[in-house]
Amino acid sequence: MQAKTWDHTEELIIQCDPGCRGVVIFGLDAPKEVLKVGFAAAKGESIVKGFAVGRTLFGKASLKWLANEIDDRALILQIKTNFHNLINDWRQREKQDEEYILIL
Repeated sequence: MQAKTWDHTEELIIQCDPGCRGVVIFGLDAPKEVLKVGFAAAKGESIVKGFAVGRTLFGKASLKWLANEIDDRALILQIKTNFHNLINDWRQREKQDEEYILIL
């Protein structure tokens, strides 16, 4: 979502569900570049608490592994690299002194 949309979402949640403690950005198999843009758009939005990904981390690597194009070690390395890259992208949002939630 765009930053303006996050503002509207937060207003709607406050108005309709004041007990809501926040939202997480779902990856939905999006490329990491798309998630990075989404993370940046959510920068500074107090309603955004974290992100939930899975297929973005292991989707392409798993297909290569299942096709015997890579071995176990390469699979683990690719997933690990994807994970670290997403964590870095999230942290680059420059939300200081806030906790975040990561769901795999």
